[in-house]
Amino acid sequence: MLNDNQKKSDWADREMGAFWTQDGKNGKFLTGYVELDELGIKRKTRVVMFPNRHKINEKAPDYKLYISKDKPVADMDEQKKASTGNDELPESLV
Repeated sequence: MLNDNQKKSDWADREMGAFWTQDGKNGKFLTGYVELDELGIKRKTRVVMFPNRHKINEKAPDYKLYISKDKPVADMDEQKKASTGNDELPESLV
């Protein structure tokens, strides 16, 4: 019989990712990541999952999973400025 540590280890070994519930303007959705092992190299891919609002029959999926788009560079620049509070580059980088 397996003890609790062996059971947890089995689940930890099988884990492929994690998701978090988000509230959007059109309802709830999930964001997170999946981690795939490609020839011994693990790679995390950010994903987003939405309910299938266009389900036309019982065989259609309830949810659809998509690769997340990265935030536009302009948004990232604004976040960096806000976090550093410094709009200029150090002279060593100019």
